[in-house]
Amino acid sequence: MIRKDTLLAWPMILFMVLFFLSPLLVLFGISLRVGEDGWGLGNFAAFLSDPFARGVLTRTLMLGVKVTFWVSVLSLPLVMLYWHGGKRLRGIILICTLLPMLTSNVVRTFAWVVILGRTGPISQSFVELGLSERPFSLLFSEMGLIMALVQIELPLLLLPIFSVLNRADRKTLEAAETLGAGRWRAWFSAIFPQIVPAVLAGWVLVFASATTSYVTHTVIGGARLIFLPQFVYREVGVLFQWPMAAAISIMLLASTGAHLPSRQIGVQAVDEGAVVELRRQRLEQVAVLQDAYYPSAIHRSVSRAAFFFGLGASFDGCELRGNWPGSENGRFIGDAKSMTYVL
Repeated sequence: MIRKDTLLAWPMILFMVLFFLSPLLVLFGISLRVGEDGWGLGNFAAFLSDPFARGVLTRTLMLGVKVTFWVSVLSLPLVMLYWHGGKRLRGIILICTLLPMLTSNVVRTFAWVVILGRTGPISQSFVELGLSERPFSLLFSEMGLIMALVQIELPLLLLPIFSVLNRADRKTLEAAETLGAGRWRAWFSAIFPQIVPAVLAGWVLVFASATTSYVTHTVIGGARLIFLPQFVYREVGVLFQWPMAAAISIMLLASTGAHLPSRQIGVQAVDEGAVVELRRQRLEQVAVLQDAYYPSAIHRSVSRAAFFFGLGASFDGCELRGNWPGSENGRFIGDAKSMTYVL
């Protein structure tokens, strides 16, 4: 029986089954064709037993890893600027991130042909600065291909992170700084765990897009750099080996989908680590609060027992003195209720 609260989701489910899952099943069925009447995994075995094909597969996966790494490096300063910027600066950064996506991938790729060519700005700048004696070209090289793909795929990592940062609670950062953490440590301990799911999702998107960008691979990489999308095109358009092309496509899809379990594992590991660290900090801070508020050892033991059993302890309206993180001139900044909340 269909639940009423899931009725609105059924059109999308049927659409995905009809136009996504069904073609994948057909593609997988074609990949199992061996010869005229045979069926089996012969196409997969033939591909994996070929040293050249294995080299193409390895080169494609390494390209995705390199692009993902450099996209992450370039995203860090932009993310920090977006977090510390005001509303107007955030809007400007968001517009600059979205503008490249409004342009066709083909147009952006051919723009990089001009940038990476002998008469492009990169070559001419090196010559003018005396770093190179003659003009050079970065076309048909892995470095040029990585540069183009990093610029093209950068929004796929930034947009999920920006979406999470818009909902992030700044009070957690202020609480970490109040507890004595430096600016960088406070950001990585309070804010970064919140954006880890967005980072991992962005990595999957960047990796999948970088390894399947046929146009950029062909135009920037040229014929010397062969990756799996070009390999599939050769099998289909030149050799007319549809079963082999289907098998290669399935393996490319599987290599990309293999990152999804790692994303879930990474999120779970970060969440568990954050919970353990959070509990340790809460116990330490509650102990300090109780030592300052309860002069008697009996009162402290009763209060801690009440805290451990979930009853909590009330410090409202008290003035806590002592030399400890979060104090100024021996006086605690803020009330204990907010202290207990942010911890």
